[in-house]
Amino acid sequence: MKPTGRIIKVVFALILIGPLSIRSNPDYTVNYTISVIQHLTNVVESGVPKFVFIELGLQYYFQSDILDRVLTVPELANATKYVLNCDLRVASLVNLPSRVTQLLIHGNPEACFNLLFKCLRMFDASTRVMVFTLGFMKELFESILSELNFYNVIYVDVESGEMFQGDVTAKLPEPKLLYRRSPFRHLGRYMSVFIREHVDFEHSMYYWLYETSKLLNTSIVEVWQVWMILMILFSVLHLLHWLFPTFLTNNPVLTCVCGCERFDLHKANNGEKTILFSTIVLMFFMTSAYESKLMSLIANRPSSRRIRTLQDLAESKMKIKDHSVFALNIPILANSLVNATESVDEWDKIHAYMTTKSIADFNLQLFYDPSQNINHYSILEEMLLMFVPGYVLAYRSPLVEVLEHTQAVFVETGFWQYWHNCDVHCVGTGWRNPEQDTTEADVRSMGGWEVNNRQRWYFVRNVVSQGVPVTTLHLATRKKEPFF
Repeated sequence: MKPTGRIIKVVFALILIGPLSIRSNPDYTVNYTISVIQHLTNVVESGVPKFVFIELGLQYYFQSDILDRVLTVPELANATKYVLNCDLRVASLVNLPSRVTQLLIHGNPEACFNLLFKCLRMFDASTRVMVFTLGFMKELFESILSELNFYNVIYVDVESGEMFQGDVTAKLPEPKLLYRRSPFRHLGRYMSVFIREHVDFEHSMYYWLYETSKLLNTSIVEVWQVWMILMILFSVLHLLHWLFPTFLTNNPVLTCVCGCERFDLHKANNGEKTILFSTIVLMFFMTSAYESKLMSLIANRPSSRRIRTLQDLAESKMKIKDHSVFALNIPILANSLVNATESVDEWDKIHAYMTTKSIADFNLQLFYDPSQNINHYSILEEMLLMFVPGYVLAYRSPLVEVLEHTQAVFVETGFWQYWHNCDVHCVGTGWRNPEQDTTEADVRSMGGWEVNNRQRWYFVRNVVSQGVPVTTLHLATRKKEPFF
């Protein structure tokens, strides 16, 4: 063979073997792990990034050379790192944060698996996990992590440098593409809810779960027409303000949307008043910001004195019907209590009653007198107590994080109260929304809901479990029945 041919073969062999030797080099795995941590540090949404390094082998030091080298790199000096080894005491696990940025585990065959299980149980199922182990040890650690419902797990073979995720074996991808399993990638799978018992159902819970299921199964689509209309609207307003600075002395956007006046609008010229006042009226009808206040001014006020506080209730000498022992512990109401077990639809319009805010809102509409345009009952402005409801989910459910996020969004933006007010309006007017009382087949077709045909689902409210108020979450589906 000619020398040139041999040289070509040697070069070709080096090209093929080179990537394999690089991948099997521990330095590559260390550098890749550092790049992943740096990427997660940059994309963390809030707070300080936290990383947990776990080595629970029989020795009292890190046997994994990879984790030991990652811990000492200067690039991670600003990140919070927790190191857990066999010196760990079970009692100290409660001091660990439940939500961390990433868990890095050395898959040591001599690991204390009992302690490892107790340790991993302290972290949320949505935590990103990276396990460094040998290929034949993957199933052992996978059984532990699967038992705890961790769904964002990557296994790295320390010998070959390959990545294992489920039954898939692949080369290590870019750090931003490593953790792609998420509760937002449901791809049409159902989100199941189950029954406990029959009680009145609040449709705000239904809307919450329904919108969450759409979020889990929907991709964001930008509609350019909407953005174009908004840009044209703002451009015209700014153009008018720029072309006629003496005519429009106030910024139209700041004045109509934010209420910020550069100059007194009442002293402006007639043209500016006409344009800005018309826009303000338009914004008023679009937002209905003062609808409840306006209606309260139009409605006739009752002739009797309205009871607003507990002191007013005590001075009115009105008796309170209730059967709970809790009411006896309120000194200002102790002398006014009458033991009774009447249901909410059996109120006699004479006595006062103790109930939750949601039930009281419904009963205001139920005991409304249209002839006199007044309510027979009113809600006190002073509350007796407040409690935080809880929602019972599956053990270490991957939906916990997304449900917390969507509920916070709906409560802070006012949608939760809006949905509750819609329910109250339905009760007061006798009108029933057909979407709220669907058949089981209709709910099945909504996408993201799974219906068990053998059972009927309801919402259980304010269940007391071990002295703590708990609200269990279920979906109510009924056949075509009256609302009550």
